[in-house]
Amino acid sequence: MFMDDIQLGFDNPEHSDCTLILKSDTTVHKRVHVSKNILSSHSKYFDALFTNDMKETQEKEVEIQLTAYESLLFYCVIKSLYTGQLTMPSLEELSELELDQTEGDTLQEEKRGQKRKCPSDRKEANKEGQIEKVEEKGMEEESSVKNEVETEKKEESEKGKEKGVEKQGENKESNQRGKEENKFPVTEEYQTARVVVDILRLLDRFSIEKMFETCVDLLKKEHDSVLSACYHLSLLDDSLEHAPEIKEYKRSLVDFITKEYKEFDKMWCSTLELKKTFLQLPFIALQGILKSDDLLVSCEATVLQALRKWINYTPEKRERYLSELLPLVRFPHIPLAYLTDYVLGANHFFK
Repeated sequence: MFMDDIQLGFDNPEHSDCTLILKSDTTVHKRVHVSKNILSSHSKYFDALFTNDMKETQEKEVEIQLTAYESLLFYCVIKSLYTGQLTMPSLEELSELELDQTEGDTLQEEKRGQKRKCPSDRKEANKEGQIEKVEEKGMEEESSVKNEVETEKKEESEKGKEKGVEKQGENKESNQRGKEENKFPVTEEYQTARVVVDILRLLDRFSIEKMFETCVDLLKKEHDSVLSACYHLSLLDDSLEHAPEIKEYKRSLVDFITKEYKEFDKMWCSTLELKKTFLQLPFIALQGILKSDDLLVSCEATVLQALRKWINYTPEKRERYLSELLPLVRFPHIPLAYLTDYVLGANHFFK
C-alpha cells in the first residue's frame, strides 16, 4: 500500500514540490512533477542541489539540460525511482527521435604504463592420440603459409607493374573497411542494449548509483553471442569504468569471448561470418584472447596473421595497439622461413 501511494505521486502536481524542466537551449522536451525528498534520497546530485543552500533549494522549477532523446530516457529513470522498476521507452517513442549515430570503435585508448607480462606457453594439445594429429596439422599449416607467401608475392609483383595501382587499391579497401567497421545488426536486442547503456550514462551523470545493477542485469539478458558481447564492449567505454558493476560486467564479457576463441584456428576465420566477427573484436577482447594460456593453435604464425588482419582492418585506429599486442605473440614458435619471407620480406606487413 505504501509503495502504491509513492507511485501515485509520480508526475502528480498535487503530490510534488518541484517541477523538472528537461530542455536543450530554449526547447522544452518534458516537464516532470517530482518530490525533492524522493530525488534526493536516490541521487547524490539532487541531494546536493536541494540541500546545500543553492538557489534550487527554494525554487519550484529546476532546468536540466538534456537532448530530446536523453529527456525521454531520464523520464523513465525518474519514474523508476517511484515505482521501483525500470520501464524502458517503447520502440514507437524511440522511432520518433533521431538517435545520435556513431561510427568506428567507441572504446577510448586504454591507460598506458601498466607492466605487461608476456604470455606463458600456451597449453599444447598433448593428450594421447592428439600429438601426432597436431604436429601433422602444424606441418599442413606451415605448408599453407608458404603457399600463401608465394601467392602474395606474385600478386604484389603483378600489381607493381602498373604505377600507382596498388596504392589506389589500398585506399579503396581502407575506405571500404571504414564504412563496414562495427556495423552490428540493427535488431531490437541491439537497440535495447544501446538504450540501456545510454541510461547508465545518465545514472552516472546524476549519481543514481543504486540503479546500476538493474541496468547491468538488463544487458546480461541481451547478451548471447560473441557478436553481442563485442557490441556491449564497444558501448561501455572507459567513462563508465569507475563503476564496479560495469567493470565486472566488462571483465565477464572478455572472459566469455576468450573462452569462445580457445580453438583459435576454427574461430578466427573458418567461415566468412566468423572472420567478420573477429575483425570487430574490441582491443580489450583481442588482448584477452592473446593473453590466454588456454589458447590452442596449430601454428603460432596463425596468431600473427590474425593480428595483422585485425590491425589492417582499420589501421588508422588500431596501429596504436601494436606495442601491447605484439609482445603477446610467441615469435620463437613461428617458423623462421615465415618470418624471413613473409614478415621481413614484406614492404608493409602492418598496412
